[in-house]
Amino acid sequence: MARLSKLHPDLRSFGREVAAESARSIDLLRDIESTLSQLNRLAGQLHADAVYAEKSIEAIKNIKAIIDPDDSISELLEKAQNCTGSLYNELVSRRQAGKNDSRLTELDGIEEAYTEAIEATADLHNLLNTLRWAVNEHDADMSAVSEPFTNSSELIKYLKG
Repeated sequence: MARLSKLHPDLRSFGREVAAESARSIDLLRDIESTLSQLNRLAGQLHADAVYAEKSIEAIKNIKAIIDPDDSISELLEKAQNCTGSLYNELVSRRQAGKNDSRLTELDGIEEAYTEAIEATADLHNLLNTLRWAVNEHDADMSAVSEPFTNSSELIKYLKG
C-alpha cells in the first residue's frame, strides 16, 4: 500500500505532463501547418508576379511609344524591388530561426518551404530590376535624339529646359 500512495502523486504529475506536452505538440503542429500554408501561398504569388514581369519585359519590345515619361513607373518598380529585397532578408532570418528551433525537424518541411519562398523572392527581385531597366532603355531609345552640343553654354541652356 505504501508503494501505491507514493506512486499516486507521480501519476498525477505524469498525467499533467502528458496533457501539457500533447497540447504543446498540437499547437506546434498547427503552427507548422499554418507556416507551410502561408509560405506556399507566398511562393505561389511571387512566382505569378515573376511570370507577369517576364511577360512585361517581352511586351515592351513591341511598344512604339514612351512608356514612362515622368519616371513614375521606374520609381514604383524600384520601390517594389526594395520591398522584395526586404522580404528576402526577412525570410532568410526566419529560415535561420527555424533551423535553430530544436522543436522542428527536417521532416516538418519548414526549411524547404522557406528556401522555396526565398528563391522565388530573389527571382522576382532580379526580374523587377530587369523590367525597370527594360522600361528605361526602351524610353531612352524612343526619345528624340538631340544634335551634339558645340559648347558648354548650349548644354547648360538645354539642361535648364
